[in-house]
Amino acid sequence: KLCISVSLKLMKQADGCSPTLKPNTAHHSLNISSDLRTLTRTPVSKGHHVREKMFAIHYQSLCSESFSSGQHYWEVDMNNSGLCRVGAAYGNIPQSILGLTEKSWCLIKSHDTYYVQHGFVETSLSVRESPQRVGIHIDWENGMMSFYNTDSMLLLHRFSHQFSEPLYP
Repeated sequence: KLCISVSLKLMKQADGCSPTLKPNTAHHSLNISSDLRTLTRTPVSKGHHVREKMFAIHYQSLCSESFSSGQHYWEVDMNNSGLCRVGAAYGNIPQSILGLTEKSWCLIKSHDTYYVQHGFVETSLSVRESPQRVGIHIDWENGMMSFYNTDSMLLLHRFSHQFSEPLYP
């Protein structure tokens, strides 16, 4: 039996903005808080009908906001999560898992193991201390998506890609 613990909280950016989760993209076994900033897995499906834009197979959700220019930074509290993926994707991502498509980039935490994925390429990361929060920085014009351990502000990984569509956290 696979036990997955998911509890993610989107933290405010330095400029006071914070991405909010988009309920109609969330898997039906995920619960989104009333402030649209915390995502938790519920043991039983909420009984929602599968909608066109909803992730029906994988426990994931996109945010409402998208970025098609500029620099953006937000943090995700992953401290209470056993298995989770954080990152960004194009809005037209197919019904697949984040990182397993050319349209998404993600950092994956699997208990105390960390790795990143884009396309079908997976790269293991050497992380000495498990971060409580991960910071994600997007520099859209320069084609960079960076992941940081916010406890130490150490760079965990940086993707380089010429983005061509709006990115959704």
